[in-house]
Amino acid sequence: EHSFTALDIYTISMYFCSATLTSVGFGDVAPTTLPEIALCAFTVFLTGFLWSGVLANIVNIVSNLDSYTVHFQKVSDDLNKLMAARGLSRQLQNRARRYLHESDQVKRQSFHQSTIRALSPGLQGEIAIESGAADVCNCVPYLRDLGHDVLGEIVNYLMPDMYSPGEFVIDKDAVSVIRRGSCWWKQRVLSTSDIIGEDMLLESAHLRNSIFPKTLTFVELMTLNRKDLATVCERFPHFSRRIRLAQINLALRRGIVFYANHFKAVKAIWSTERLAVRGEIDKEEIHKRTVDSINKSIRQPHFSDARLYDICYMLERVENHLLGSTRGIPSGEETQTATSTSHSSCCKACGSNTGQQKQQQQR
Repeated sequence: EHSFTALDIYTISMYFCSATLTSVGFGDVAPTTLPEIALCAFTVFLTGFLWSGVLANIVNIVSNLDSYTVHFQKVSDDLNKLMAARGLSRQLQNRARRYLHESDQVKRQSFHQSTIRALSPGLQGEIAIESGAADVCNCVPYLRDLGHDVLGEIVNYLMPDMYSPGEFVIDKDAVSVIRRGSCWWKQRVLSTSDIIGEDMLLESAHLRNSIFPKTLTFVELMTLNRKDLATVCERFPHFSRRIRLAQINLALRRGIVFYANHFKAVKAIWSTERLAVRGEIDKEEIHKRTVDSINKSIRQPHFSDARLYDICYMLERVENHLLGSTRGIPSGEETQTATSTSHSSCCKACGSNTGQQKQQQQR
């Protein structure tokens, strides 16, 4: 018989637990004395901790082989939990998941931007050029055939973006180049290498396109913001002069088309008024011709909605003239008084000053 102390029982119990829990086992060779049992228990625990550290390092290395995949999986799990918590419809859930998978390459490029930012500006530009960003710049007329220094700076500001089918690409202060997909714009289809928002150089809102393209499929864009372009212009004066010339050229062409369309609309209204005074057309025909002439003008690509205020003013003049013709033609003094009264009330309503009144009289 052996008499065991409490320490001996505790040591033997630790050895039994460590050999069993770590799956080491007892084997053919087993310790017999208490010091051997204590040493074996300590060795089993030590090797278990060391092996767990080795496994943790291996798992960490494997998980970091593609950090974006881990990030993408986390976002996917969060999206599924969010849609389930809010009780979204099955169709909307499928659309959200499809967009997330279709935008994988775009989100991957955005995710890698933080890594590229760690490099020098020169290396960033070279990497972007080798990745095909120079082809994007060549699609824009005022960004073609740039020097290596300017091109390396601009490509750093090109940002990828993604739109799902049925969305409108609304970004007035950026120029975008389609890399994948198609859009519907002004009764034609925009596809790869086509430009959206070329007129972001213009300051005047009425000279810009007021019609935005609508995506037909998943559309991948490369976008250059107006503020980023201004930053590049500040650093390179010769490039700033080039952009200024392109801005003047575009504004001149848009301005000519805009005022030509505006003149056609006003001319159509006044021709309708003259026919009404002569009594050649009735009131319904006047309304029909006036609306048709305005619709033909505002459907032009460079017609601004802000200029409709001038046309509405012309329509008010036509209406007042037609109402006056039904009551009889007034005398010259009465006509002058009525015109000045109507003009003063119109100017008060618009909040215009005396100089604007003279412009309205000349118009």
